[in-house]
Amino acid sequence: MMEKMTMNFQQAWEIVLTNMT
Repeated sequence: MMEKMTMNFQQAWEIVLTNMT
């Protein structure tokens, strides 16, 4: 469960960074 959450968090962070740029 925690691993899946971390994976989702990383993906969401990548999307946020892409949107910010």
